[in-house]
Amino acid sequence: MNSFTRTDRIYSFLLWICCVCSVSALLMYSVKWGPRLTHGFAAYYTYARIVLDRSDFQSVYDFDYFNARIHEYGLGKITDIANNIPTNALAMAGIAWMRPSVAKISWSMIQLAALVLSVKLLFSLYAISFTEDFGLALTALVALGRPVYENIALGQLYLVLLLLFSLSLFGIIQKKRYVTSVPLSLTFLLKGYGAIPLIWLIFKKEYKTALIAVLGILGIVLATLPLFHIQAWITYFTEVFPTLGRLPAHGNVAYQTLNGFLRHIFTYDAVWLPFPLMRLSETLVVLSSMFVNVLLIVLVIRCSDSSTREGTLLSYSTAIAAGVVTAPLAEEYHYVLFLPLIVGLLVHAIRAYSTTTRLDMLSIGTVLAVIVMSLPLHYKALQLAPSFIVLLAYPKLYAGIALLIVSMVVTSRMQSPAAL
Repeated sequence: MNSFTRTDRIYSFLLWICCVCSVSALLMYSVKWGPRLTHGFAAYYTYARIVLDRSDFQSVYDFDYFNARIHEYGLGKITDIANNIPTNALAMAGIAWMRPSVAKISWSMIQLAALVLSVKLLFSLYAISFTEDFGLALTALVALGRPVYENIALGQLYLVLLLLFSLSLFGIIQKKRYVTSVPLSLTFLLKGYGAIPLIWLIFKKEYKTALIAVLGILGIVLATLPLFHIQAWITYFTEVFPTLGRLPAHGNVAYQTLNGFLRHIFTYDAVWLPFPLMRLSETLVVLSSMFVNVLLIVLVIRCSDSSTREGTLLSYSTAIAAGVVTAPLAEEYHYVLFLPLIVGLLVHAIRAYSTTTRLDMLSIGTVLAVIVMSLPLHYKALQLAPSFIVLLAYPKLYAGIALLIVSMVVTSRMQSPAAL
């Protein structure tokens, strides 16, 4: 017994060291990248700055106008494309009055705070203690995850979206409509995310909660019309939105989505996509992408369980994560939105192991997928790889789909008579 206790203490001590080192590495990385101006941050900052300066926001989707503002605001020679929803400008409105480098540092601090609060909420939902072995291992995993690093480096919004989705998940469990719906409205207004969780609410007959989310979106859009002007919305929905995920460049392997995958292997373009596996017409590629995405969404919604607390947590987290792989465009930093699902599936795996003292295939699949999603893999180097080799260029997408499948199987079993 004493030997077991001694071994257990050594194991816990090593986990503490691993956790401290992981968090320290993330903090040092944040300090290094904090003042660096990058293209993602430049777009968000410029959106907000145009509004604060009361410049012509109606012209924000003009490439030359937008990049002229980027350079005018002191963001160097960065070039970016304005393809975000107009209300995206609200994200950095509170810091865009600062000089770009100071605003970037401030935004890094906001991102880290959002990450900490998200993890705290998720740990609370699953009754995980930061000081227990599993809590230490999970904290180290979060701090080492490549999607988190990508968000910090590029000044992206997805750690803030993670916090909003975690709040919405908390509201679902606590049965608080506004805590569920208002964060959902904000995720849509900032980045266009939240459609699948909204469908989930409707499918679960949470009509009032879904209605509050929709009214929140419409209310904020109407209230901010004097800032963005109706013409900006018209331009976005007639010229920008229809092109998302449809251009040859959107078949780049950087976009780890079903749409990007299908576009890469079935579309030919001399510059971006010179080696398709099979050349299909544009119409057929678009229809195929729509069919596969809709099919996945239907499966995610249908294979969900809300009869138990764990089932509700997993199925709503699956709806959140499904928004990433079905998005028109989603790079690696989007995959931080898988964190609620990752936590839920790892908790399920640990509990299953404590009961049976063995890892089943679902648990093994979960662990492998989480490892692939967390590692810094150089898949972008395969952009111009010939034929079948390019199939190796989508590790994050494969890992994401694997986690969705595992979650659907787990939640489906929860609904079966045997499970009940």
